[in-house]
Formats: sequence, C-alpha cells, structure tokens
Amino acid sequence: MARCFSEDDPSCPFREQDFKRLISALIALTSDVDAEIRNHAAQYLASSTDSRAIAPLARLLQDRDDEVRATAAGAFVTILVDDDVIVSDLEKLLSATNKKVRVGAAMSLGANGTRKSLERLKEAYDRERDPHVKNLLGEAIKELGKRTRQ
Repeated sequence: MARCFSEDDPSCPFREQDFKRLISALIALTSDVDAEIRNHAAQYLASSTDSRAIAPLARLLQDRDDEVRATAAGAFVTILVDDDVIVSDLEKLLSATNKKVRVGAAMSLGANGTRKSLERLKEAYDRERDPHVKNLLGEAIKELGKRTRQ
C-alpha cells in the first residue's frame, strides 16, 4: 500500500483521495460515544503519516476512558511534534492512575519532551511503585537526556 500511496501506479486499487477519506472518517470516529470505537480510531491514526491526525490524537489525551488515553499517549512515540500543549498534556499523564497511560506518556515524552519534561519524568520515576513502569520511565529519561543535551 505504501507504494500505491507514493506512486501514481494505475494498477493500485487505492488512490490518494481514498487515503484522505479514510483518515477523515477515522478522525470523525475519535468523537464517537463508544470508547472502543474511539480507541480503534486512535490506533489507526497513530500509524498514519497524515498531519491531520495530530490534533484529534492530542484531544484524546484528555479522554475520559483510560484505554483511549493510553492509546493516544502512545501514539506520540512515533508521531513527533513540537507542540507545548501536547507535551504539557503528556507530562500531566505521568500522574495518571492507569499504568498504561503513564507508560504511553513516558515513552512519548522520551521522543517529544523538553528539558522541563525531563524533570517531570524524574519526578515520576521517584514516585513510581510499579517496577515495569519505573523501568520504562528510566528508559525515557535516558532517551530524552540524550536529545536535550544536543
């Protein structure tokens, strides 16, 4: 499919407008009343290269459902952003009660965080009780530490 999207191949069953319509439909589904549907939409959008996916995923960082928030938080591991509001929302999620949310936020801050995020990660590391989450926080601190020294 990547070839279909990147080249004008007449044998490809998909066209660029098909992908755009698909992303638009997924974006609309991020507002569905059913958390499972919002979560699935977020999962697909997380793998998108379409910049229109960023704002809906950022909005889902504040979703009432833990699974949706965890998926949205984890999306920013592969979607790199330079957006203070998104980074701030991810920092806040380091205090979430759900460990999947904390893990997604930590990993995404490793990729997108700032010097301030590094301090928030260290604070989260100090208070974390779950060994798995603590280990991932340590990895995020190392990753972000390398990036912020440059």
